Amino acid sequence: MKSQKPNDLKQHNIQAIRKLFIEQQHYLTKTEIARRTSLSVVTTNKLISEMIDAGELLALQQSVFTGGRKAMIYQLNKEYKYILTIRFYENDKKHTALLTVSNLYHECITTKILHLSENNIDCVWHEIITLLNDYSNISVIVIGIPGVEIDGEFKIMDFSSMKNINLRTQLKRITDLPVIIENDINAATYGFAKKKSTKEIVAGVYYLENYPPGSALVVHDRIFRGANGLSGELKHLSYYENLQFPVVNRSEVAALVEQSLRPIISMYDPHEVVIFDTNQLITEEIWGKISEKINQVFPYGYMANFKIYHDLSESYLIGLNELGLKIILEHPF
Repeated sequence: MKSQKPNDLKQHNIQAIRKLFIEQQHYLTKTEIARRTSLSVVTTNKLISEMIDAGELLALQQSVFTGGRKAMIYQLNKEYKYILTIRFYENDKKHTALLTVSNLYHECITTKILHLSENNIDCVWHEIITLLNDYSNISVIVIGIPGVEIDGEFKIMDFSSMKNINLRTQLKRITDLPVIIENDINAATYGFAKKKSTKEIVAGVYYLENYPPGSALVVHDRIFRGANGLSGELKHLSYYENLQFPVVNRSEVAALVEQSLRPIISMYDPHEVVIFDTNQLITEEIWGKISEKINQVFPYGYMANFKIYHDLSESYLIGLNELGLKIILEHPF
């Protein structure tokens, strides 16, 4: 087993303190920090001083009593680093980009909605440059797309204006920040799991009126993407070969949902399935029939817990922000 180099060990310890503050989101004393990170008091004192000098931690004026003595308290500077997220999605049949700048506590600093023309997304680049100029502490860019990036290009993409675009290369022309690109349903399912603070197996399915559904799988706090990022592309199932979109007929909607849930339950046996139905295709009546059929197909006395949401945006944003936070937690600032 290789021993860690001094600088590597130091960064590891800083990451532990950083993670503790982001998870706790409230003030802590030096003693609490040392105890919860398993660091020595001497190491904790030194690292806290360095993080205060860097502006990452704040030493608060007020103090707390601990066993009859006053102790200084410390808090993460939630404005120390910002995350820029870009959510591409369809809204009222319009291709839309929603840009959000968030702090380390997921609090929104600013947001901008852009409606994209069919063959032009230049407005997105202009807005990115504006935000980077306005907020110099943006440290990572996280992008959610309705498709899959393969070898740097969007090979599978619901937006024709973005198909085969190498977004990373274009972003490198305007910034040297870390860039993460994630599928929309992967991000939303991950956000749902993080919001619930669950380490269980969570599957997600995203239904849209005009496109085949996509699915995602989060296993013990990790997104499962497959070898090439193609995991969850339900449109490759034989059921969809002759299916025409949009699907609005009740019987077609019921069959569509059932045929997408069956393989997910069969292959992954998730604890929970979150269904994002932003076009509200699944009525209470339709879901009743689907649920009955699913229980007939899987008559084992146990079944995943199903949740239906008509809004994707909250979980989508949480998922992208969490992916950005991972980069910030691991990066040696």
